[in-house]
Amino acid sequence: MSDSRIQEEAAEWLVTLRDGGGDAEERAEFAAWIAKSPAHVRAYLELSTVWTDAAALDAQRRVDIDALIASAELSSNVVTLAGTPAAPSVPSKPQARRIGWPQRLAACVAIVCISVAIVWWQGTQALTYTTGIGEQRLLTLSDGSRVELNARSRIRVRFSEQERLVELLEGQGMFQVAKNPLRPFIVHSGHTRVRAVGTQFDVYRRSSGTLVTVLEGKVEVRAGSAGAVERSVDSVSSLGAGEQVIVVADRINHPEGTNVAAATAWTQRQLVFDAATLAEVADEFNRYNLRQLVIRDAALKGFLISGVFSSTEPASLLSFLRQQPDFQVQETDTEIRISRRE
Repeated sequence: MSDSRIQEEAAEWLVTLRDGGGDAEERAEFAAWIAKSPAHVRAYLELSTVWTDAAALDAQRRVDIDALIASAELSSNVVTLAGTPAAPSVPSKPQARRIGWPQRLAACVAIVCISVAIVWWQGTQALTYTTGIGEQRLLTLSDGSRVELNARSRIRVRFSEQERLVELLEGQGMFQVAKNPLRPFIVHSGHTRVRAVGTQFDVYRRSSGTLVTVLEGKVEVRAGSAGAVERSVDSVSSLGAGEQVIVVADRINHPEGTNVAAATAWTQRQLVFDAATLAEVADEFNRYNLRQLVIRDAALKGFLISGVFSSTEPASLLSFLRQQPDFQVQETDTEIRISRRE
């Protein structure tokens, strides 16, 4: 290949990769091109410094190219070329060994390829975020999407060039998705998959199923394995703003209108119950408070409660329970015990 053609290709790669450009496939093609010939490396380096180009591959500057080159230049590993007499051993002060252009060229090839590999590896790794009892956390993901995690929640984030995947492993999260039609945003919660492009929705993974509430835009909700999705009409549902659906195992219940403010009241440290059982209420409060609500009498678990309560201060709930003629409330340092009055 002529020098002029190599220069043209090097210029094309420089334009593609500067300022963090290029997708995963292009970066892989560049790695193969740069490793193919020292002439490619020479042409590329003539257009830009090693550090500038490496920073383009890694916009966060996680790879210190200057330090890597300095380390290579100061390396004590000396290789004697065939036919070259070894210099006599003369005691002297240690000196940094100067490396010629071929050695620096080889080092540059390795550095650029390592940079590409590091960027690719970091792009495929999952990030996990968690919250403890009573803790809420607001996250901004790499694509600009925002996630608000409720107490005792855990998500795993794995983005690729084709999709943005979030696994809700436990608890509840509210998602405000940055629009990108080419990279759908998908939330997995057990057998439930919620797909969106640019919208805002809430996903709550309960022991009894997954509750999906749409605040803005539209989402597609799927349930079960891929095969089950194709076979069952009950496995796919489209939700609009103000709608809510419960997914249990491989079945999606019929979507219903809901009070969005009530569904997202947890973001304001409030809990809104509408004919919820005492067992459900206790589960909610125990996500926010170190002193756990314990129902000592199983017959009380089905008692229905409606009202608005503070999630972090159970005093209002305890006051309500004490007013019930059949309830007895006993407090300890670690528990709030609810039993039937004798």
